[in-house]
Amino acid sequence: DRSIFEKTLGTENYTLIDDESIIEIQYPLDGWRSQQIVKSNVYKLKITENYLAIDSDCYFIKDFYISDFIAEGDTPYTLMHENKELQQYRKLFHNSSFQTCGYAKAVRSYRDVFGSSYKKVYDYGPNPYIWSCKVWEHFENNYLNANEISYENFQIHMEHQYGIQMREACTYGEYLLATRVIDI
Repeated sequence: DRSIFEKTLGTENYTLIDDESIIEIQYPLDGWRSQQIVKSNVYKLKITENYLAIDSDCYFIKDFYISDFIAEGDTPYTLMHENKELQQYRKLFHNSSFQTCGYAKAVRSYRDVFGSSYKKVYDYGPNPYIWSCKVWEHFENNYLNANEISYENFQIHMEHQYGIQMREACTYGEYLLATRVIDI
């Protein structure tokens, strides 16, 4: 995709970093899963304190500024809400409960692993995701390394052990909620 970037943006005033320069994926994963692993490991490049993880389905509809993403000092805003609209739609259109959907199951699974007992199911999106490198570093140093597991293996374990889809935004949000590494 480098040629697409260069045709669209030119070749000056930015640095394009290939996924492989961030992390080498160990297992054959589909694009959706491997991108989660890559995005969640950008902090390892040590090029920023915070970053905006932008998925390919993002559309910016107005100008934006650093103040739209950074709350105070170097602390980014945390995307975190109850997603009441989705809860209402599930009930209205599908006669089902948000509390029993796959996303809610994933949230509860991450909470089980991180030792949280919150009742409300929070949504940590939509993308783009605003992430602090401090949270990802703390997760690596205090959870992954302590359990002698890589991020990729952790997410694969979550899928197999709990029967959920890996969710990088849930990992970040639920770990932050459990540890309060930065202000929320």
